[in-house]
Amino acid sequence: QAADPRVVAIMPIAAANREISDEELARLTIPALFLCGTLDGLLAQQQRTLALASSDALFGVEVLGATHTHFANICQIGNWLISIGLTKETWASIGASALTGPYEQTCEPPALDIDVALRIQNFYAGAFFGRYLVGQKAYDEYLTEQYASANEPGVIFFSNQ
Repeated sequence: QAADPRVVAIMPIAAANREISDEELARLTIPALFLCGTLDGLLAQQQRTLALASSDALFGVEVLGATHTHFANICQIGNWLISIGLTKETWASIGASALTGPYEQTCEPPALDIDVALRIQNFYAGAFFGRYLVGQKAYDEYLTEQYASANEPGVIFFSNQ
């Protein structure tokens, strides 16, 4: 299947790609930034993609201590339920028992602070899309291993630049 010419850059977040063949991943040529948590079961799939993609602008960000649900709205949902008086113990009675485990793993100590994970996600999304959709080369400095190691101790950063 031919690529959609309207898609000029992508940023999959905690993406599942096990259904995508090695050959299909090798055809990934547009700029791409992949973001995942180091405690996400999908991290190996992200690493596979980074090894196979042929884009000249390929980036990977691994957020230390983040789970899959650090990039979802689990905390907002759980906190809202609690704010209206529905404690975690009542979630099963309203059909939300599947929320309990992810909420505890993502939103309660000793989990990585959700605000830290979201800040990292937003920072890299802004820099990546500022560079590859808007064309602002000033963002290049933020998309480097040097910047990450000096300023983002909570991430492992990869770039083929």
